Amino acid sequence: MELLALVFFILGGFIGLINWPISIRRITKKSGPSSVMFVGGILMVLGIVLMPNDSLVKYIWFVPFVDFTCVPMAVYFAYKKYT
Repeated sequence: MELLALVFFILGGFIGLINWPISIRRITKKSGPSSVMFVGGILMVLGIVLMPNDSLVKYIWFVPFVDFTCVPMAVYFAYKKYT
């Protein structure tokens, strides 16, 4: 179970970090590939929750900021919609 949790966490972190340049390019140039919405964040949360020891649970709040599509992109879309 620990190996599966680690794979989820690392894969989610990788997807989340890859979403940053893709999303920024999409915002600034209005074109480019689309990011994978929320997948990185969900995988990282699953990885943290499935860890046998609770040492990483205190860092669960950090997940939405690693994956650009969670908090920053949601704020951007809300701002864009209402302005």
